[in-house]
Amino acid sequence: MVKESINLCVDCHEKTQSLIYQNFKILIYEKDLFIYFFKEIKELIYLYFNKNKLVLDKLVIKRILYWIKKRYIIEYFYNSECVSCGKPCDINSLQSFIFHHRTEKKTNIWGAVKKRNIKGIIEWIKEDDCVCLCANCHIILQSKIYLKYVDIIFNDEDLKVKLTKELQKMKLDIKSFKFKN
Repeated sequence: MVKESINLCVDCHEKTQSLIYQNFKILIYEKDLFIYFFKEIKELIYLYFNKNKLVLDKLVIKRILYWIKKRYIIEYFYNSECVSCGKPCDINSLQSFIFHHRTEKKTNIWGAVKKRNIKGIIEWIKEDDCVCLCANCHIILQSKIYLKYVDIIFNDEDLKVKLTKELQKMKLDIKSFKFKN
């Protein structure tokens, strides 16, 4: 039996792969969450689990906290949007946003950094010179073959010109991003 496959853009694929986020996104995007310190947010998560009679799974709670930290960083530094295309980062798209290194300097990756406290994450974001991109913009920048051959991949001359200009704008937007002090 052949299983039917569905082609998804990278943003949509990322969304389907994040079950903990999907199950707790209402909690992760609680409106006034950031009026609390992170220690208090952790306590609120425990209260949420107790109130909803959920099994207290420390791994799940850690992963919820990772999502909350990611949300905070994207709201704080990047105005809740992709630095390149301006796509808004919201309750339905947080899981498809990626921290992209603008330079070759990479001291760590998000998988390790998300375990730090917020101050440590902010230091890493600045030190490693990361910007926030939606998964679609990120994959375009990471696609070396596409970037090298964009002008010959497409036969339509108008489309080539349009895509080349969009790629140049994307790179300029990323390069010109400035961090808050």
